[in-house]
Amino acid sequence: MPEGHDDGVLTDEDIWRDLRKNIEVKAKAEQDKDRKDFIAAWHARMVRSNELSDGFKIAYYVTLSLTALIAAAVPTLVAATGSASGTTATVLRVLAAVFGVLVAAATSIIGVVQVGNRWRVYRTYSQSLEEAGWDYLASDKDDGYADFEKAVTNARRLYGREYLNEVAILQTSGSKGKTGT
Repeated sequence: MPEGHDDGVLTDEDIWRDLRKNIEVKAKAEQDKDRKDFIAAWHARMVRSNELSDGFKIAYYVTLSLTALIAAAVPTLVAATGSASGTTATVLRVLAAVFGVLVAAATSIIGVVQVGNRWRVYRTYSQSLEEAGWDYLASDKDDGYADFEKAVTNARRLYGREYLNEVAILQTSGSKGKTGT
């Protein structure tokens, strides 16, 4: 049983640490440095891609929510300038202009950085790596470690392709103002 925190709740990291230990035992990694290194790299990638996924998920929702709220405020501010006079109208116009620039910048960041796509790509990669570990532990085959290595390698290849297709190509096409090539 994995060791949790004082409150008894296990985090993904707790479970993955235990998964790593079990894989090292099953693979006899203590006797094989290459296996130990491969398992360490697999674990590090799984944890890191999960961290990146979580970060991009939060950034996506925060940026999208704030952009929508601020965008909704701009017409209200513009309409209020009609009934305001003097300094108040000027302040409202400046505020509407600043909010408009913020909305444009945030929308641009969402598009150029491909925050939503990055979140999905990293999440898929982390889950694929985790599945490879669980499948290896569940395997009764003598050559199960070879299948584990193959699954991890395939997950890495798929991640590379998806990153290029979903993030890098869209960044390039978005910055050129086109939708393809």
